[in-house]
Amino acid sequence: MNSTEYIGQLIPLLLFYAFFAFPDQMLSTSITYLGRFVSILIITFYTCLHPLYGLAMCAFVILYYQMDCVEGFGDSQYQSDAEGFTTNEDNFRENHCEKEKLIYKSQPVKHENVEHIFPELSFTDETCNPCDKNCGISISNRLDQQEELTYPKAGTEWVSQIWEKWFSSDKTLPYAHTETNTHYGKY
Repeated sequence: MNSTEYIGQLIPLLLFYAFFAFPDQMLSTSITYLGRFVSILIITFYTCLHPLYGLAMCAFVILYYQMDCVEGFGDSQYQSDAEGFTTNEDNFRENHCEKEKLIYKSQPVKHENVEHIFPELSFTDETCNPCDKNCGISISNRLDQQEELTYPKAGTEWVSQIWEKWFSSDKTLPYAHTETNTHYGKY
């Protein structure tokens, strides 16, 4: 067995390892021009080994780029550069800024008080004017709400939140959560 056959056996192992060990980095690298060029080089390499290997590798590369996570990631990255794409930060500025000043209840807000009045807003670097496009801000309200429902909770209040959200149009608690039924857990 010569060295090209060893390399041919090693490349899929390295790709699978990179795909499962570093999925975010693999994803962001694969949609760049360099990543796509490497994909073409891999297909060419396997075609030189054997035409069927090249065809199989071409099918794997096509399947990889057609996966939902790769397609969606690439689309969202390219949309951020497109005109007309609005982010949560742009929507925040549009709704709360007037003449480059942050307004809350018809009053200007001092930069030091912004995070207290708008808890969903955070500064990426240092405190600055959130109405300025050069000021780095991040809006994270929706992510926090999803994290509240996703991650396990220490107390029992999460039961009523999920029950109200998914199962009940009225505000009654589930039978297992009521205080009268807590004695079942003591035995």
